[in-house]
Parts: sequence; C-alpha cells; structure tokens
Amino acid sequence: MLAASPGKRGGRSVLTQAVEQAPHFGGRVVASLSIPLSNKNLDPNTGAVVTEPLHAKLVEAVSKLEIATEPAEPVRKKVAVVVGVGPGIGSALARRFAKEGYQVVCVARSEEKVKAFADEVSGVGMTCDVTRGEEVEDLFKRVTAEVGAVDVLLWNVGSSVFGDLGSISVDGLDLAYQTNARGLFIAAQSVVPDMRRLGGGSIIITGATASLRGKPGTTAFAAGKAAQRSLAESLARTYWPDGVHVALIVVDGPVDADAARKKMPN
Repeated sequence: MLAASPGKRGGRSVLTQAVEQAPHFGGRVVASLSIPLSNKNLDPNTGAVVTEPLHAKLVEAVSKLEIATEPAEPVRKKVAVVVGVGPGIGSALARRFAKEGYQVVCVARSEEKVKAFADEVSGVGMTCDVTRGEEVEDLFKRVTAEVGAVDVLLWNVGSSVFGDLGSISVDGLDLAYQTNARGLFIAAQSVVPDMRRLGGGSIIITGATASLRGKPGTTAFAAGKAAQRSLAESLARTYWPDGVHVALIVVDGPVDADAARKKMPN
C-alpha cells in the first residue's frame, strides 16, 4: 500500500509503505518508510506524486532498511503410507516416495520385515494385520499422532487365495474380501477426512487383472479384487471435487521377486 500527500512546507510530502509479504526475508515483514519529496516530484497542476523519481527514491530507501522479521513456519513434510511392504512392489513404492522427499511409513504384518524396509528408506515402520478392522483404525491414529496427516495412501495388500469351489472355503473368500476391500474401506475412512481438510491427497491401489474378469483358480481372488476396484471407482468419483485422487493400477503379470522366481524358475 502506498500513500503520499504534499506537505505544507515547500511542497514536501511523506510516503508510507506497508510491506505485507516478503518471502525473501523468510517471514512476514511490516516496514514504514518516510521519504521527503521535493517540489520536483509533484505535478505542478494537480499536486500528485510523479511516479518515476518516487520509484527511484523508494528503491534506494528500501535497500537501506533494517527489517525485523518473524520466523517463517516450518514446511510440513508430506507423509506417504505404504501398506503391504514387501520385496516387490511395496519396497519399490517406499523407495520412490522417499526419493521424492516424503516421510515414508512402511506397514506389514512382520515387525522384522517392516523394520528392514523402513531403515532402508529412513522411514518409520509399523505393523498391522489388515484383516482386523481395529488394527487398521489404530494404525492410522498412530501415524497421525506420531508422523502427521497422511498425504498419500498406497494400498499394496492382496490375498493369495487361489482355487475353485472344491478347494477353498468361505473363510478363503472372506480373507480375499477383507484384505482387498474391507481393509481399504477402513483405511480410506481414516485418511480421507484429513486429505479433504488439507485440500487434497492421493490413494493409490495395487489392483489385478482378476478385478476385470475371473478365470479358473481365481474364484475368491477375483471376487475380492473386483470389490476393491468398485470401491476405488466409488471413492474416486465421490472425493475428486475435494482434491482427493484415487487410482487403481492393474498389474497384469508376475512381479520379479523371490516368490515369483520360485514358482516360475524359467
């Protein structure tokens, strides 16, 4: 804000400038300048300030100011939670988000496994069995309290229940649903409110081709993955106006990890 008016003596005036934002000083700045102006700086007909000479005086005065600043608030480090960290996709996600500057929380059932991956990316390791709803709720309460609000949720959990009606039980079907859809539902309930409050966030889900079509041997697995895909579509269409991006990525093929190499040695 600039304010200038001609003075009573010799046509002199006082310029007052309030500087509201000064990012280069690392904080909020308020400064007041008093600059005497000669008659040469005023329009002889209107008494208005002539811009060019005034600008030069202002630049000179600002360069001599000693400005007191308030410390800037620290920049919040974004948080990415990888649920289902293992030697394949999960660890690759953890490494990538750590490289991008995120504080990464690695989650798995095994404390020993999760600690190793968390140490690798200088992240935080936590354990959780996603088939237990109360553990999923407690997990995200702990993440929020100890690390911060979740910006990115990476749901890389899947069941390995394969077979047909004669080889799998109802418990197997329940397991496929709990890991792929029910656990994701509870996790989304836990993180979406903060994402909306912060103006955005992302939920990225590792899907499978079985979510699009079932084939022999995927009676339970396909059902769980199809439920997961439908849930992801609903979440995406519901929360995109709030800046929450939901994506399901279909992985159509084996992942190069020890388990896959043992099944397919050639």
